[in-house]
Amino acid sequence: MNDLQKLHLGKIHFPLSLPFNLELSSIKSTCGCRWVHPVKIDSLGSWRICYQTKMDPVLDLIIIIPQDYFGSRDYLNFAYFVKRAHYICQVARILIKTGLSVKFGLDHCDTLKPLLFVANKDGHENDGFLRIHFAPPREFTKISRLRPENNNLRPAFCSAHFGSLGIDTPTPVYNSKILIDMLREEIESKYEAFFRQKPNFLKAFIMIRSWMLQRNFIQRVDGFSDLLLAAWLIYISVQEVSFAQASVFDIITGFFSSIISVNWQQSRLGLCDNDALHSQFSSHFDFVFLDHTGYLNLATSLSITAMEQIRAAATNALTKIDIFNEFDHLFVKNHPFTTSFDQYIRIRLPQTYLQNIFQKTCSAECVNTCNDLLHIFKRRLTPLLKEAFADRIVNFDFFAPDQQVTPWDVCMEREKCTDENVTLLIGFQLSSKWNNLLTRGPPAKSPDAVHFRQFWGDICELRKFPDNAICEAVVWGSSNVTVLICQHIIQ
Repeated sequence: MNDLQKLHLGKIHFPLSLPFNLELSSIKSTCGCRWVHPVKIDSLGSWRICYQTKMDPVLDLIIIIPQDYFGSRDYLNFAYFVKRAHYICQVARILIKTGLSVKFGLDHCDTLKPLLFVANKDGHENDGFLRIHFAPPREFTKISRLRPENNNLRPAFCSAHFGSLGIDTPTPVYNSKILIDMLREEIESKYEAFFRQKPNFLKAFIMIRSWMLQRNFIQRVDGFSDLLLAAWLIYISVQEVSFAQASVFDIITGFFSSIISVNWQQSRLGLCDNDALHSQFSSHFDFVFLDHTGYLNLATSLSITAMEQIRAAATNALTKIDIFNEFDHLFVKNHPFTTSFDQYIRIRLPQTYLQNIFQKTCSAECVNTCNDLLHIFKRRLTPLLKEAFADRIVNFDFFAPDQQVTPWDVCMEREKCTDENVTLLIGFQLSSKWNNLLTRGPPAKSPDAVHFRQFWGDICELRKFPDNAICEAVVWGSSNVTVLICQHIIQ
C-alpha cells in the first residue's frame, strides 16, 4: 500500500497518524484503497434507541463499508484502521462538494478512529449536526480471530525494541478496537428491541445516563460507555425477575444498588450464554462484562478509579433520591472534576522518559495498547497510590487535560499537543488522617515488614510507639504530606 498521505484526496488532510512513528507506507493489504458504495447507512446511538435529549443535539449515523474494500488479513498491523480512514476521506470529499461543513473528530478520543462531523455551512454546531461512524461488515473476519489471547499486532512490526516479544503476545485491547466496530450495529439492534418492549427501562436509561453525563462518567475515556450502561440494565432485568414490571424509580434505585453491590471480580458478568473466554478477559482487563457473542468485553476501557467514582456517586445518590429537592443535584447539576475533590496534584513527566521506561518494562502492554503511554502510566500508578495513601484518602481520580480533542477542519492537520510532557491531574478526597506526619507500618519482625521496607525504601525507619510496639514507619518532614508521597511514588 502506498503512502496514503500522497494519494489524491483534493485538499483533505489524512486524519490518521500511526503509533510507534510508523509510516503509512509500511501498511500492507491485498486490496488497494478505492471508492466503493456503502453496504448500508443507518441511524445509531440516541436516535436509534430513542434516548436523544436537548443536551446533545447530534444525530449519529453508521456507514457500513463493503467487505470487498478490505483485504482478507486487514485485521493485522493497523491495516483496517488505515483503510477505514481512507474511506472516511473519500466520504468527506463527497460531502464537501454538496456545500456542507465537514470536520474530523475522534471516537471517544481514540486517535485510531476518526469520525466525520457534518453540519450546514452557515449553521452552528449547537443547532445540531451529524456524527458519522464507519464500520466494516459483520463478516469482516471471524470474531474468534479477535479473542483476547490472539495476537493481531506483531511486536516486531511495531518497533525493533520489541524484538524479544513473540507473535503469540496477546493484543486484547487492539482486538477489541476492531471487534466493537464489527458488532456495534448488531449490539444496538438488540438494545433497540429490548427498550421497545420495556419502555420503563428506556426512561430509566435516560435518567441514569443524565446522572452519568453530569459527572463525566460516560464522556471520559476510561468510563462507563452507553453500550455498557444499556447492557447493564438488560443484565439486571434478567437477574431480577421482579424488575419485569418495575417502575422507573425502582429501576433507577436498582441500578444504583447493583453498581454498589456487584463484585466484578467474582461475578462472571455478561449477556452471553457461553462465557468460556471470561478468564482470558479477566487476566487483561480490570473489569469484564461480555456482550451477547461472548467475544467482546463491553468494559474494556473501564478503569478502577472511574468505577470507584461511579460507586461513590451511586452510594450518595441512594441517600438523596427520595428527597424531592435533590432532583437537580442528582440529574441536572454539573459536577466537574475540578470541584469534586479536596486537593489536586499535577504530575508532568517527559514523554521520552515514559517511552524509554515502558518499552523496557511494559513492552507487551505498549504493543497491546498501541503505545498509549498515559493509559499504561495510570494503570501502573493506581495501585501504588492506593497503597501509599491508604487511610489518608477516601478515593482519588485522574484527569488528563491533553486528552480533550475538539473536531478539526478536514483540510487541516489535527492540532496536537506540542508539550513534550505527559500531564496528569490527580484529585484526592481526603480523610481526617490526610496530614498525619507519620505513616505507621507493620511490626518490625512481621512478614509484611519486608514489603513495607521495599515499598518505601530509604525513608523507612524503625519507631517505638506509645503501645510499646516497634514498627516500620515513615516520618514526613513537612505538613504537605500528599505532595511528598506523590513525589516519592513517582521517583
